[in-house]
Amino acid sequence: MNIRCVSVFCWIYFTLFLYAGNDKGIAGARMIGLAGANTAIRKDVWAGYNNPASVAGIDKYAFGAGFERRFLLQELQYAQLTSAIPVQKSTFIGTASTFGFDLYRETSVSLGCARTFYEKYHAGASLQIHNTAIGENYGSAYAYTLQMGMQINLSQKVVLGADVYNLTRSSIGRQFRERIPTVYSVGVSYQPNKNCLITTMVDKDVLFKPRWRAGIEYTFFKVLFARIGASTSPDMIYAGVGFLHKGFGIDLAMSYHTYLGFTPNLSLRLEINRKSKENGLPSQP
Repeated sequence: MNIRCVSVFCWIYFTLFLYAGNDKGIAGARMIGLAGANTAIRKDVWAGYNNPASVAGIDKYAFGAGFERRFLLQELQYAQLTSAIPVQKSTFIGTASTFGFDLYRETSVSLGCARTFYEKYHAGASLQIHNTAIGENYGSAYAYTLQMGMQINLSQKVVLGADVYNLTRSSIGRQFRERIPTVYSVGVSYQPNKNCLITTMVDKDVLFKPRWRAGIEYTFFKVLFARIGASTSPDMIYAGVGFLHKGFGIDLAMSYHTYLGFTPNLSLRLEINRKSKENGLPSQP
């Protein structure tokens, strides 16, 4: 193994120390621009990537694709796909992601379902399948995890959300089992008017101290969006912009880590109207 591979593995080890392997992660540039404080965001296909209850009540077919290069390193590329399909009173969500390069790669797929009860209560669950593969003939391993989430509309402007990632406390590996993080999250979103969204969240890995996240999104001319956010443990800042018109959206975001630097993110989304509509609150942009 040459010096480049050794250096890359050192970077991966340090990165996975900060972002545990097969972790909950943040998907979608809109969510990243809001510092990942997405547990209480309603009706967003990217929020549903992290809290399956978020897609409950979506009345359109929604699809998304995202890509980021962590700390501008080619070996730390992270790509995601997500989709939400409403069927009668339920919404099914499917996701797929890949992280790494040919010598180390994490791949995950998931399938879940969410539903709204009595108009203001929302619940969802998803099953994930994880695969970690290491090159140089080291092989690969699989694991399964379960995620569950809920949201409550406390009012027309306030939503409370909570979810648990890896409820099964699964680990991955053959001879040496690596713990997949179990993360508990709770958050609140507040929409004082149609142009502004404020969201905050605390998540807690069972082995680490709590992490606080907060973000603000402001809408201009109904189709343009500006976002800013911050998080702790580690301290990071986030910013992003977006465009959404007639069901097509593009979002850009950037996060900054004090020691590791910048991570750019790009994501696309497509929403297709259906003939029948579900009951629920108007979708957030």
